[in-house]
Amino acid sequence: MAPSAGDGREVWHLIYDFPERPLLTGHQGLIDDAFCCAARNEQLEVAAYLLEQGARVNRVTYVGTALHWAAFLGRLKAVRLLLEHGADLEAQDDEFHGTPLAWSHIFRIRETASFLIEQGAQCSLPLLCAYGTVARIQKKLADGTDVDEIDFQGDTGLIHAIREKREDVVELLLRSEADLDRTDGNRPSPREEASRAGLSSLID
Repeated sequence: MAPSAGDGREVWHLIYDFPERPLLTGHQGLIDDAFCCAARNEQLEVAAYLLEQGARVNRVTYVGTALHWAAFLGRLKAVRLLLEHGADLEAQDDEFHGTPLAWSHIFRIRETASFLIEQGAQCSLPLLCAYGTVARIQKKLADGTDVDEIDFQGDTGLIHAIREKREDVVELLLRSEADLDRTDGNRPSPREEASRAGLSSLID
C-alpha cells in the first residue's frame, strides 16, 4: 500500500536540503530521467517501454535511482519491475549515500522496506527488527551481532520492535539481553520509547 497523505513526505525538503541540480540533457539523459519519473509514479507500461528504448535502470537522475524513489514512495509494483530488470539493491544516492532500503526506512514505508529485505538487501539488526522475519533476526543474533547494535539514526533493534509493536521480536530481544536503557543521550531508550507509546506492558 502506498503511503497516505500526511505521512511526513511533504516535509522531505524541509528535513533534507536537496541541492539544485541541472536538468539532464541529450537523448540518453532524457530517456533515463523519463524512466525514473515513470517508475516513481508507477507507470509500468511507460517504464517498460523506456527500458526497451535503452533507459539505464541504475542511473542516478536526481539524487537517487529509480529504485530509491519507488521505494521511498511505496510503489511496490514499480520496485518489483525494477528488480526484475537489474536494479541495484545497494545503490547509494549521491547526496546522503543511502540505499533504497534506507529511503524506505526514513519514512517507515513498511511494505517496500520488508520486500527489499526479502529480496536480499543488506540490513542491520535494527532494521531487521523493524521489518524482517523473526528467523532472520535469530540468525543475525546467532552470528554474533550485538543485540544493542544501533542504526544510522542511533536507534536499537529493541526500539524499532517496540515502535512496530512486534511483541514476538521484543520478547526475543529481551531474552537475548537487550538493554532497556541503552541511549546515546540524544535518542530515547527502549524503556522511554515504550512508555511514550503507551506500550510499557510489552516490556514488563
